[in-house]
Amino acid sequence: AADPDDSLWLDNFNIYNMVQEDGDVFIPSCDAADPPFFSVEKQDHALISRRKAAGFLGKYYSTLLQTDVKGCMRMLPEALKHGKNHGCNSEMLLKWLCNKHQLKVTKVGHPQLPFRRSVNINLLNGKSIQCFHKFCPSQRYPLQITNKTKDIHNCDDINWKSI
Repeated sequence: AADPDDSLWLDNFNIYNMVQEDGDVFIPSCDAADPPFFSVEKQDHALISRRKAAGFLGKYYSTLLQTDVKGCMRMLPEALKHGKNHGCNSEMLLKWLCNKHQLKVTKVGHPQLPFRRSVNINLLNGKSIQCFHKFCPSQRYPLQITNKTKDIHNCDDINWKSI
């Protein structure tokens, strides 16, 4: 069994590291994701915004419910539509809506946004293990291994049968 998704802050967040960057919305760089994000997607695991985008992001779900998301479908390449049986995923909707609202999305590295998605898995022996899931690696800004992260592995890399 697994506890709900967790946000794992790997270091203290310092907003002053972010304000030096140009942009309206800041997301972790996932330039080494496997499989890679499609050009029509933006990573949506974590978002930090300036005031210009705060209202839009604060009302994001209301905006989605009031938006004809077929516009997102129209921007998809045919290869992603799988005929007409495939819609936009959350990453595609985020990119499409940010573009529609003319927000500049900037990819930042681990030093500016020290965040990873993780999960705590309860094992049958009563212990638990924490691992990264939906891992968002970056070639330009690789995860810095610290005492806090040295024992945390990607969930996909764990041999669950041996535990």
